[in-house]
Amino acid sequence: MVRNKSWHQIVTKSIVFLYVVLFVYAATSKLLDFENFRLQLSQSLILTDLKDIIAFMIPLLEILIAIGLAINQSRMLALYMGVGLMSAFTMYIVTILNFSDFVPCSCGGILEQLGWKEHLVFNFIFVALGSFAIIINAPNVKKPNYTGTAMDKKGFKRTLFQIGTLIILVCGLVLGLFFYTDYKNHLPGSFIRTLPPHPISEIKNRITLEENQFQFAGITKNHIYLNRKNNPFEILQFDYTLSKSQTIHLNIPKPYKFNPSRVGITINDLGVFITDGTTPILFKGNTNNWVLEALDLKNNYFNSATPMDVNLLAITKLIPKEGRLMGILNMNKMETYLNPLALQKQADIFFSTDGFMHYNPDMQKLIYTYYYRNEYLLINKSLKVTARFKTIDTTSTAKLKLSSNKKNDQMSLAMPPPLVNRRSFSQGHWLFNQSITRAKNELQIVFQTRSVIDVYNLKNGNYAYSFYIPHIEGHPLKDFIIKHNQIYILYTNQLIRRELIQKYLPSQLPEIEHQNILHVETGM
Repeated sequence: MVRNKSWHQIVTKSIVFLYVVLFVYAATSKLLDFENFRLQLSQSLILTDLKDIIAFMIPLLEILIAIGLAINQSRMLALYMGVGLMSAFTMYIVTILNFSDFVPCSCGGILEQLGWKEHLVFNFIFVALGSFAIIINAPNVKKPNYTGTAMDKKGFKRTLFQIGTLIILVCGLVLGLFFYTDYKNHLPGSFIRTLPPHPISEIKNRITLEENQFQFAGITKNHIYLNRKNNPFEILQFDYTLSKSQTIHLNIPKPYKFNPSRVGITINDLGVFITDGTTPILFKGNTNNWVLEALDLKNNYFNSATPMDVNLLAITKLIPKEGRLMGILNMNKMETYLNPLALQKQADIFFSTDGFMHYNPDMQKLIYTYYYRNEYLLINKSLKVTARFKTIDTTSTAKLKLSSNKKNDQMSLAMPPPLVNRRSFSQGHWLFNQSITRAKNELQIVFQTRSVIDVYNLKNGNYAYSFYIPHIEGHPLKDFIIKHNQIYILYTNQLIRRELIQKYLPSQLPEIEHQNILHVETGM
């Protein structure tokens, strides 16, 4: 294989120039906004324990590599270091996207504007360019009499082996750091779970969906609904057996526009509700004709909303110096009523009260579950807290580490707090709560391949039992809903139906009639 010498030099200098520009720009961006960079590192589950070291080490490394690339004598070593660092960045993104629930970005400048797929492609290109520059500049070459140079096959293989070994070692280090951190975060708590045999059935039906495109929109007496994430007004309707489906396109009355990432859609027996707390507009309709009408909420802003009635919205609001407050928006009077005592504050006024809510029509109660502590609330339509119940986890105080941003004088999370409760759903007087904490009587290998659901009696707050929902193709569940004795489980690319075994919840979850279908697969 013969190469022209001038071509060899031009390619090398071009790649070196790109690397120097990248590292100088990235390091400068990090150092100019150092506090924000350090904060973003602390929000990573992988890097939080090493944030102070890495915050200085990464920009320093980037500067040293850029200087090394500019000097002929150190260029080869700097190229290896550059490929290693870009490989580490690449593996970090892959690990975060595939294994972590929290996805921070600690890049600087315009690189923050890239999507994660674009970021991966960007990193892969630089790893490939750096590797190519190493190969064409490897010292293991024969130099014949003619103008070009030809690489020795043994030298070529040796160089490839060195690059491959470097990438594998760096990626292994990042992956090992993640799994070590994940192991620490999932050490068992000081409680035990009751795990009866076979509390749910095998898979009854299965629908194949586009990868990571859908989320639950709601459930009615006859149907289950999903909506598309990037186009929330595209609705998939399924019957309870998942054997029949229909696509519904909602039309938003002009001239209204919504940011798809902010839209909240709820479909239930009351109708269709579409909200966006940044725009004080509510769209209401029914599931008979799917015609939507706009309702001006008269400057009644909120952060999250759940319909309790056709004219009542349960909401949460973030108010400076007061924190996160629970309220009810009466759409007849266009007035918001707040209960500042409903959500009890701990270490701070915002993060310690964070959670998720849903409405239980059987009990006519709003259920609010905290993310970071072992507590859930039952709230009536008068905004009165009728009960405060504990989950079996022992984390009664949210474990928050806060950081102050000097630029805007605001508090933020210095690192992601450990989750206690991820999501919940209720039916009748039973609460089904997905917990994140492993009990003393659970094996780590079992806990890593299944999601655990704890069941509570909402009449008295007593813990009943727990059951596992297995991961599918390595993916944990994204969400679940329950209707009668059926549990519908949403994964990244599948919707699955199983049955709850009646003897564990006697007379509370009536069976539904359905066809005896093993599974249905449709491409959507």
